[in-house]
Amino acid sequence: MTRLLPLLALLIAGRVFAADAVCPQKSWEHARTDDTGWSATTLQQATDLARTLDTQSVLVVQGGRIVWEYGRVHSATNIHSMRKSIASMLIGMQKDRGRINLAATLADMGIDEDNEPLTPVERTATVEQIISARSCIYHKAAYEPDDMIANRPARGSCKPGESWYYNNWDFNIVEEVFKRQLNTSLFDALRDDLAVPLGFEDFTRFVDTRYEYDRASKFPAYIMRISAADLARVGLLMARGGDWCGKQLLSREWVDKSTSLISNTGPTSAGYGYMWWSGGDKSVVHFNVPFGSKTFSARGSGGQFVVINPALDLIIVHKVDTESGRRNVGTGDFRKLLTLIMQARKSAGG
Repeated sequence: MTRLLPLLALLIAGRVFAADAVCPQKSWEHARTDDTGWSATTLQQATDLARTLDTQSVLVVQGGRIVWEYGRVHSATNIHSMRKSIASMLIGMQKDRGRINLAATLADMGIDEDNEPLTPVERTATVEQIISARSCIYHKAAYEPDDMIANRPARGSCKPGESWYYNNWDFNIVEEVFKRQLNTSLFDALRDDLAVPLGFEDFTRFVDTRYEYDRASKFPAYIMRISAADLARVGLLMARGGDWCGKQLLSREWVDKSTSLISNTGPTSAGYGYMWWSGGDKSVVHFNVPFGSKTFSARGSGGQFVVINPALDLIIVHKVDTESGRRNVGTGDFRKLLTLIMQARKSAGG
């Protein structure tokens, strides 16, 4: 009966999965190869491809069990911009508790820059505009890659809410929002609201989190190190509409809203929600790979990806260890790997 409770919660939530779908406990279960229906031959091709790339680890989870894994799935390394999708979930949890006001402006919270202060118009940007990358605040930021700096629009070129731009100033300010509205840090929330209840296996708060400072801005970037195995837990929580083993840790409303299509970002980038990449409910193709139903992802530089398909109860995690040299797996190579994975899944049906 205990094992049926998570499944009943999933059915009530409107998702119908395999009868043997489970919720991970202390460690991940592995699906029996002869029971999955996945193509072992095609997965071997995926393994062969991964060996030619800078891939550190790949983890494919369906029905709460590992279907296929490659590499060091328990190695916690920098997840880069996937930190933003994690932050979105932490904001959602506080919004569910009535503790974060998305309508609050930077002026309301007393947030400003010391070097090149914000203009009165910029300070009208709300928390909601910030987490959807629509603040139109194009101030220099910590941890900015060269292409973000080169393409950054001019200050004052639009008003908050008018335009989307993938901008680290917006993302970095989320930490300050936590401090101002909640009197806590994003990292403590990561530990208390995700790592502990989801049972992260490879995470230590004061080892796997740090701030990256820069003279360009008073607000640092928040850096997270999370393993593929623990990212898959995050993905499963999102895939199941915020439900974890029968407990609603994050509201379905927030999961749906944060992965909706808030901004069109171009024909190849899927669109953007609240710090999640998504084409919304009508998006059945992701990374130009057909999934058949809504799919969304977290992405980070160097080749960090978590791809989530709720209807299939499917999570695909790909990581590159950028801490051990200049390693990178581009979107094109990841797409080839993703294509093989989805071809292998076709044999499983459903």
